[in-house]
Amino acid sequence: MSNKHTIQKVLPVIKTQTRKFRATPFAYSVFILFLIFGWSLPLSGGEPAEQTRRQIQSQYRDPVDQTWRQTIQWFCVQDSRQRLIKIWADLSDKQPAYQLTYTPDGLLSEVLDVSAGQSLNSQQPGAPIVLSWGHPFPYDDLNPGNTELTDVVVKKNAGGSVFGYKLNRSIEYLSLAEARSQGMISTDALLPAGIAATRLRLISIRQDARLMVRQLWADNMDWWLFEETPVRRSYLIRP
Repeated sequence: MSNKHTIQKVLPVIKTQTRKFRATPFAYSVFILFLIFGWSLPLSGGEPAEQTRRQIQSQYRDPVDQTWRQTIQWFCVQDSRQRLIKIWADLSDKQPAYQLTYTPDGLLSEVLDVSAGQSLNSQQPGAPIVLSWGHPFPYDDLNPGNTELTDVVVKKNAGGSVFGYKLNRSIEYLSLAEARSQGMISTDALLPAGIAATRLRLISIRQDARLMVRQLWADNMDWWLFEETPVRRSYLIRP
């Protein structure tokens, strides 16, 4: 099954599961040769000369038997200014599926469905974190550089109304060995040199003690190593 068909299949499932969060009133399908020798993406004109090319593997929980059944391989190109990320789910496509835009201070400001030509932003701006709200691609921005942020309120537009979500943000510190033992590091991951000596940060977002999303970060990296929600979990394969 292609990544495109997988996206179409998992999207309504994830959205259904996401609705379970209470609002207060206010695809291993990538060849190993890609991992060893590199891979190429179709890029549009005007791309910066220096780019970070990243591979992410996402798995999705089946709502019936609760197994991690569907898989999508995502391929990302991040420009040297780190303010624009383009995401492919199919390397044969000439244009990306999605595009993320960031502010000068590194916060996610825009999520664009390129094929549909429309913004996917449903969360109102201003909150220090951005949640993907059930989208297949794990674009949640948990403000990893901020080690002091705890309680946050985010507001989401839905059906013409605005709902407020009071969330708790916490950080736990792990070693690479501990993260491996908890299944947070893919056996296919190409990790940067020296990461074994660094302290990893596990950032979690909860609503009334229920986990919404968590991400595992390493210092001096601009993307997480692992990300998980109740219905989606993702691994960084190629940083």
